[in-house]
Amino acid sequence: MVYDLTTQKFRNLNKSNISTDFISGIIFLEKEALEILKEHFLICGYVIINKYSGVIFPIDIREDGITIFENVYNCFCEDLKKQLENFVLYTKPDLMFTKFFIEWQIEGKIECFSNNGSLIRLSKMCVESNKLIKLLIKSDCHLICPETYQELCDTTKKLKNIFNFTVYDKDYKDSFKYIVDALINSYYIKFSKLEIEQIYYSICKICNNTLMEEK
Repeated sequence: MVYDLTTQKFRNLNKSNISTDFISGIIFLEKEALEILKEHFLICGYVIINKYSGVIFPIDIREDGITIFENVYNCFCEDLKKQLENFVLYTKPDLMFTKFFIEWQIEGKIECFSNNGSLIRLSKMCVESNKLIKLLIKSDCHLICPETYQELCDTTKKLKNIFNFTVYDKDYKDSFKYIVDALINSYYIKFSKLEIEQIYYSICKICNNTLMEEK
């Protein structure tokens, strides 16, 4: 089921719609569909990258779900589309797009990549580097905010290996250095969902700084 931006009503999928010139239909998916997408793609912030062909598609990962364009969905293999059918939503969410996605895909603001946080900036730097994309795929390291503490630990260790960042000889607070060390060594610390997000974005910022220092 596709939500038509022109009529503002749901309709059946137009299987012939593969054009990127005009976006008329969008598909809403439950956030759990990310696990299916990860089997086929590397999630890199605001895009998904086919692990085998390297083809890149836009994706909008919201707090409560996923938004993809109809023409993107039509480019998926039949097996993937069949798997995603179980996650398609038939009601329009209150928030169809994130602020970043509106600025990028609808308003065409080039500054959106620098004004929407460290994850977007890191994702852009990775998308522009074939070397980094290959390392992310090899490490099965998706650039997406973790949901749990264990996911935060796993992601931090992967990012540390890929970007070889350090916090110990930098001007970071001792408390943050302790947190990063705990994550890398999987020491358990109880964090709220908001704290997990804040720490993850801070680690993305460290990765950004490391890449900038290498230039």
